[in-house]
Amino acid sequence: MSQSPTSPSFPGPIVIGGVGGSGTRVVAQMLLDLGVYMGADRNPAHDNLWFTVLFRKPAWFARHSDRDDQAIDRRLRRFAHAMQGRTPSPGDVALFARAALGIALQDGNWKNVRYLRCIATFARAGQVDRAAYTGWGWKEPNAHLYIEPLAALFPDLRYIHTIRHGLDMAYSSNQQQVLRWGPRFGIAPPRDPADMPRASLAFWVAANQAAIEAGRARLGGRFLLLNFDALCRDPEPHIAQLLTFLGRDPASVDLAHLASLPKLPPSVGRYREHDLSVHDPALVQAVRDLGFEVV
Repeated sequence: MSQSPTSPSFPGPIVIGGVGGSGTRVVAQMLLDLGVYMGADRNPAHDNLWFTVLFRKPAWFARHSDRDDQAIDRRLRRFAHAMQGRTPSPGDVALFARAALGIALQDGNWKNVRYLRCIATFARAGQVDRAAYTGWGWKEPNAHLYIEPLAALFPDLRYIHTIRHGLDMAYSSNQQQVLRWGPRFGIAPPRDPADMPRASLAFWVAANQAAIEAGRARLGGRFLLLNFDALCRDPEPHIAQLLTFLGRDPASVDLAHLASLPKLPPSVGRYREHDLSVHDPALVQAVRDLGFEVV
């Protein structure tokens, strides 16, 4: 594999991923407040839309053997160049435009046409004022699916994986990852909406276990597992851990401000309103094993 596209004078990337709804937005806000460049085209949840356009590609993961590592590597390099302020070539813009058109037609959802506007922002990536930032990175929940190719390409990658109580997540209205990426883990989209919590928990366990295994094996100390529920309940020690992971001195930042950002969602504990006997006991135990109390 050829040389990494990163620049020693602009350290990074720092990547935030996790099963959708796991609190990645709050962590992204912390990085923004720490001066990290997170991309010029983000939605209100701080998802990096260039990454979404280039890498929301379920066909790559329908079966593990389908993953096109060369295509992923090619897109990662072009994405990294744009994120570091290098003006995309006409070929890079053409590749991005094809990806944007593909996502605009995805899922039969007409709202996806909004991604076509990302072509213009990508083409104008221009020069990032590196002196204005402490480094670069991005947040996009689906990044957890790409830990292995990210680790292979970026020797200085630091990856933050947020995780939230799996049974609460099973009863969330945000189930797009299950529907889109479930087949990657052998989980078919349920035909009956009543079966969604079971499929959601199965996906939560499989996706998080895979991300943790890949992150620890490929990144070692450059992988951080961040329990969002614990972060909200007791922010300061977890933020101090995050800062240490990023190589930041907690005494040099406004720790009180960062600690004010996480808020415990009102949906915490909603799983208690449901009959948990519908779930595979092994999956419920996996929730406990990943650090969450089930009562």
